[in-house]
Amino acid sequence: MSATRNLIAEEPTCDVRARSIDSESELRHLVCSVYVQALETLPALVRQWWTGLDKRAADVVCIS
Repeated sequence: MSATRNLIAEEPTCDVRARSIDSESELRHLVCSVYVQALETLPALVRQWWTGLDKRAADVVCIS
């Protein structure tokens, strides 16, 4: 369990642009980091999208 906490709490140290992911643990760390960033970012993006809809489009979304 503590290994998983470290993957989530710490930023990955690998350089993705240099394609220097050398081990499975570095890849897991990167995947955890992307997952956490998505969980932090998506609610705000959905909220912005929702508030930007006009009433007619919002009604269609609610019906679907």
